[in-house]
Amino acid sequence: MSTNSPRFNTKLITKVTKPSISSGLSLINGPANVLNAHNAQARVLFLQTCKKSVRLPHVSFSNYVPKRFFLHDSSLETNLCTLCKNPNILQCDLTSIAFNRENSDRIKNIMDKILGEDKVNEYLDVVYETYINCDDTLDQRGQFRVFLIYAINNPGDVENEENWLVAFLIDPFHLVCPVGYHNISKKESMRKKYNQIKGYNEDLGTVFKKEFKNIDFKELNII
Repeated sequence: MSTNSPRFNTKLITKVTKPSISSGLSLINGPANVLNAHNAQARVLFLQTCKKSVRLPHVSFSNYVPKRFFLHDSSLETNLCTLCKNPNILQCDLTSIAFNRENSDRIKNIMDKILGEDKVNEYLDVVYETYINCDDTLDQRGQFRVFLIYAINNPGDVENEENWLVAFLIDPFHLVCPVGYHNISKKESMRKKYNQIKGYNEDLGTVFKKEFKNIDFKELNII
């Protein structure tokens, strides 16, 4: 953990699959790997990395987007704008990322590029994924994903202890943890989607510059 910001003292919660957690977060009405932070009033923070797009052809990942004109009234635009207006939407339906599963090396490769290998290794047990879907298909999760780290600030300090959810990666095309559908495998689905969007060259922070002004982005050294 960085010592450049001494007022932050962040502690990892590494056993999040238990029915209850000493921080006050509870697993509510769901599988053991699903975390609902709503009742804990977790503070949602965003790292600067959220608004910096990356392209990694060797693992078929990109979160560059098309020009804003082409996004008008799209689900991507709706979801991103909703997120900027209400960051607390990230507090619910968090699913842990298991780095011992199939495709985990690829997932870690992407996150290493975003946060750096040392930082990912430090927080490996508390990385979560959540989805945002604000269009008409409310019964579906859609494509839009956000990845976060869960931690405690000032652990043991009764007056100042805080639950943190730190967003570090926006994945608008569901390419970090792709899923298969019908007779199409995960790998085929991933390659198909990547080939569809690999020509996009606009940075998230540029296209949504106005909306991102609502968010106080933090530097990586806060964790």
